[in-house]
Amino acid sequence: MALDFTCCCTCLLKPIVIKARIDHRWNLYRPEIKNVSKMNISAFFLVGPTATGKSRVAQYIAEKYKYAILSADSMAVYRGMDIGTAKPTLGERQRVSYGCIDIVDATEDFNVADYRKFALQFLREKAKEKMPVLIVGGSGLYIKSLTHGLDDAAGYNHLEREEWLKFIEKHGIDALRTEVVTRYPSVKEELKDLANPRRLIRYMEKKMLNVQIKSSWNKLSCTVPMVGLDMHAPVFRMAVKMRVEQMYRNGLINECIKLTSGGRKLSRTARQAIGYAEVISFLEGQCSMQEAVERTIVRTIQLGKKQRTWFRNQAKVEWIKTSLDMDVEEVAHKVLALWGKYGSIPIHECMQE
Repeated sequence: MALDFTCCCTCLLKPIVIKARIDHRWNLYRPEIKNVSKMNISAFFLVGPTATGKSRVAQYIAEKYKYAILSADSMAVYRGMDIGTAKPTLGERQRVSYGCIDIVDATEDFNVADYRKFALQFLREKAKEKMPVLIVGGSGLYIKSLTHGLDDAAGYNHLEREEWLKFIEKHGIDALRTEVVTRYPSVKEELKDLANPRRLIRYMEKKMLNVQIKSSWNKLSCTVPMVGLDMHAPVFRMAVKMRVEQMYRNGLINECIKLTSGGRKLSRTARQAIGYAEVISFLEGQCSMQEAVERTIVRTIQLGKKQRTWFRNQAKVEWIKTSLDMDVEEVAHKVLALWGKYGSIPIHECMQE
């Protein structure tokens, strides 16, 4: 039965020296930050697929144990994109210090190098305040930029990239892949995902700048595991369905109308964001509202699968299973216990930037 949404028209720095303070009642862990003057910064990570409860658990921990939260969500950086990215509410942000949320307009380009600069600034500020930071999100490349840094090709030539994007629009992804393989046969060994146009373009940019392609996360030094939240597949699909339907009820369509009013043209990344792309298609008469909802659900589930695969293959993660009716406090205690067991993770090359 159709839903009614008419109402919503390679060298890691040593971590900060920390001393564990244990709450024996819950066996919780909160660090006391020392030697801040050295600026060797570390943080605690909570990662995993979308819609698995990371934000709720992070908010609980941050409020109760005085952590700051650094978002590692590639869409949360855009101002005005609130409902579709499930950002914390204004009230939640008033109670907790947040970083890398609402830092650029949705019409602006933004990449991982930009994220790293904003994130490092926030991490340094919190280190000076002696406040521990919880980094939460599912954008693997953003997280990797903090734990492993970026190579010299982190920036890119906007004009050249635009030309390649136009090439894809005209000739398709297969033509791009053929072009890359013809130029650089080694791509078959050095790049796993040959169906991802952004990675193919990025690969060529690095090659043209004579930058050696880095090996996978597994081959880099990262001995301290992150903590991750995940769900069993049937539960995850239900969680996604519930979240997407609630987003539409909460006004995702009106949010998109506001974002694109007055002829505003969203950046390519913002326009392709899950939920927003589907609503824009609906507003342009390319699909029905119900189709937009269903497509958003499918794309979100696909994103979750990609995130799950990425973290399992590229990162060292200790996983905690969650459920639709999870006890946030109970899960938070499990997260804190693992942080207490393993400690914080160093942020890469802070001194050099």
